[in-house]
Amino acid sequence: MHLLKQVISQETAKKLKELGVNKPSYYVWFDGVLWNDDAVKQHYSPEPLETYTYSAYSVAELGEMLPRYTITQQDNQEWIAEREWYEDGTGIKSSASTEVEARAGLLIQLLEKNIIDPVRLGSALDV
Repeated sequence: MHLLKQVISQETAKKLKELGVNKPSYYVWFDGVLWNDDAVKQHYSPEPLETYTYSAYSVAELGEMLPRYTITQQDNQEWIAEREWYEDGTGIKSSASTEVEARAGLLIQLLEKNIIDPVRLGSALDV
C-alpha cells in the first residue's frame, strides 16, 4: 500500500495541530512534501519547523491515540470509524475513502466536542 494512503493528508494534519494535537509523528508534512521527521530536522533549523511542519500521523499512530472505537469498511470503498458511549446511546461517526482519514475524522470530532483532551492523547483513556 502506498505511504500516502497510510498517513493523514496535510489538510487533516493542519486541522489536528489547530486543535492542539502536538504529539510527535514518524512522518511530517513540510512545505507540501511528506518527510521523515528525522530527515527534516537534519536539513532545516528548528525555528521554522515548529511553525511549518505538521505531524502526518499514520493509521497505527491514530489507533494508539483514539479511545475505544470500531472501524469497518463498506463495499471496499468507504471506511467508517465509530465511537459510541452509553449514557445516552449516542455516538460519533466518521467516514472517508481511506482508513487513516476515517480515524482522523473521528479524532477531530472527539476533540471539537471536548470529549477528549489533546494533551492526554495516547494515554490510557477510556472515555
